[in-house]
Parts: sequence; structure tokens; C-alpha cells
Amino acid sequence: MKKRYGLIMLLISLIIMTLYPGRFTTFAIFDNSYVHSPYSFLFGFILFFFSLGILMTRGKPSVLEKKVEEVALVETSRGSRYEYLPNNRTQRFKKVEGKKYEPQDAIVFVPDYQTVQKIAPKDVIESGVFGENEAQYEQELQSYVQGSGGKRRVFLVNQKGRVLTTNEQIANEKIVFLALQDKTRNRIDLIIPVSKEPKLGYYPFDTRTYREGERDLTERHIGNKVVKIGYKSGKVIS
Repeated sequence: MKKRYGLIMLLISLIIMTLYPGRFTTFAIFDNSYVHSPYSFLFGFILFFFSLGILMTRGKPSVLEKKVEEVALVETSRGSRYEYLPNNRTQRFKKVEGKKYEPQDAIVFVPDYQTVQKIAPKDVIESGVFGENEAQYEQELQSYVQGSGGKRRVFLVNQKGRVLTTNEQIANEKIVFLALQDKTRNRIDLIIPVSKEPKLGYYPFDTRTYREGERDLTERHIGNKVVKIGYKSGKVIS
């Protein structure tokens, strides 16, 4: 199924690049375009390479590719636990603090450094945006998630650039991206395709929107690598 989907994406990306330049509204990376800018050729180019990545890395169904509804909990390398709640939200328990945080509206899983190196376009890798190693990659992700003093932010989007804020919205999308924004330049620096299902070695990214006084605020968090996945059936993968 994944292989067939990758082939479909590959065909669509080629059509976008060759037949319909400039006629679609989408988002691009590494230029001065915003989330909604007419750069369909570049987007087709990006889709082309990530389609190849899907074909190369997801040729056969994996035991990890279970539906999100079947997941019971996820545990990270530092002992944090993400519990899947009946209301389609998740709740994180941070072991080092002994603290349970507020339920989150959305959760996805960000590819690790090795995976990104395999599927990202060569020019993107050579630009150094991912860093030279895993530690630098993690630092860059944290910098965007924590905001870097209000200069950066991250949010989830679909292929058309629509912002996604809940697991219900995410479930209705074929592909979801983590958009990394430079707020000082008002541009998107990078988009990373993320997984809706937990995967060993990936980083959980969860977020929620809440009301504080007269303001609507957004909480964002990225965790350590996933080392254990528990399913409602009782099966555990680690």
C-alpha cells in the first residue's frame, strides 16, 4: 500500500513540475516564499524526492504501521510516557519531574537524523540546515519548538499549507508536515514530513491550544526518541 502511494505521489509531483508551473498555491523551502506562495514547481520537486524516499524506505508494510487508534502509549528514552486518551488526545507524564502535563490536542512523530539524511533532497542536506550530526539536528529542532526568544516557531500543516491543530484533522490527511518558521523574516525555512503513527527512534511532537484570559495560546513540545510503543491489544514493541 505504501509503495503504491509513493508511486502515486511520484506521478503527481512530475505532473506538477512539467504541466502546471505556477498555477497552484502551496509552500516552498529555502527561498523568500511564505506558507501560501505560488511555487508549485519547487513543491513538485520536493514531493518528487520525498516520494522516492517513501518508495525506498517503505516498500513493505511494517509491524509499526498500525493505526493510531490502536496505540495505547509511547515511551521515550528518558522515561517520559505519552498516553493515548479516549477523547483522541494524548497526555504526557515526564518521569524526571514526576509531573503529568495537560492533555494535548495533536501529536506526530518527527524523523530522526539518519532517516532525514536518507530521504531529504541532496541540496537541502548540503545546506547544513539539519546540522552535521544528530546532536546538532536535535538542537535545531528544539530551537524552533522553544521559539528562540520569539524569533522562531513550528506548526503542523498539510500539503496545501493549511495549519493542523488536532488529531482529528491530522487523521484526515495523507501526509503531514512540520513547518519551521523564521518569524523575523516571515518565511518558512524548512518543512519536514512527519509520521502520524509512533515509530521507534522518532521524536514525539505534541501541541495544544488553550485560552488564558483574553488570549489564545499554543503550547508546543518535542520529546526524546521513542523507545517503546504499547498497543491496546497488549503488544509492546521496543
